[in-house]
Amino acid sequence: MPVIAEIVDAQASVGGLRVTCRFTGSLHEPLAPAGLYREPGSNQAAVELHRVCMREGDLVTFETLGAHHRSASLVGSIFHYRAWWLPAAMQAVLDQDEVWQYRTYPDDGDHHHCLFSWETIAAYAKTRDGYWSRKYGWITIKSYQDFIRDDIYQLRKI
Repeated sequence: MPVIAEIVDAQASVGGLRVTCRFTGSLHEPLAPAGLYREPGSNQAAVELHRVCMREGDLVTFETLGAHHRSASLVGSIFHYRAWWLPAAMQAVLDQDEVWQYRTYPDDGDHHHCLFSWETIAAYAKTRDGYWSRKYGWITIKSYQDFIRDDIYQLRKI
């Protein structure tokens, strides 16, 4: 069953946008990062939701970093909501004690998928190297740079 979000408030904030949504449908952690989409199968988010600021019942307030939406025009809009990460991806980002090692994937005929992008990492694939962690497995170089090293959604600072 699709999860529907109605934007009930939207305010420009320092460095971004704060959006409060009322949800219908079942929500599962992590709620963000996520996107609001005009069409359920779309791959182009109308609004990106980078992190959760507050949750009270069916109302959730998100912060979007660096957004340049006209906030007033969003209020009352209805969107399809879709989270981007599984719980393991959020755990990997928040685990600041885990050690990530740059490696080339072994030429053993096997493969893995990036925890964030689901891109195939294998000796026979386009992506042959990445970062590996004992707890979380393989991620692409870009995912490591964006989510672990640079923390683009500022989740590790909360």
